[in-house]
Amino acid sequence: MTIVARGCYGGVGAASVAALSGVKGKLRHALIAKANLDEDRSTPGAHTPYPGGSMISQAASTAESLAYLAQTPRAFAALLANFTNVYNAGVLEAETMVSSASAGNELLRRNYSLQMMKSAA
Repeated sequence: MTIVARGCYGGVGAASVAALSGVKGKLRHALIAKANLDEDRSTPGAHTPYPGGSMISQAASTAESLAYLAQTPRAFAALLANFTNVYNAGVLEAETMVSSASAGNELLRRNYSLQMMKSAA
């Protein structure tokens, strides 16, 4: 038996459906990368205010934001449409963190987070 559902909720079109491709993996990888950096409180903004917020943190929190906006289709679609930009900015932020890390555990931890995010990009 096959069930096919067709339609669109709230006027949000196929572009939003297409934008969902790969999002689950990216969300998961961003969460793992952020949790890894949180272990030693090296996530940007962990100790001082971070203007605009850490992109790694924004990427990791997108899942909660999408859940909150599920009843507001246009806002949901807008957040989803911008997610790739946020995620890519998080990758760049992680690259900057790696390049500024000293050797040892700091470098290993930051590089792990960078590779986690790059593997889903």
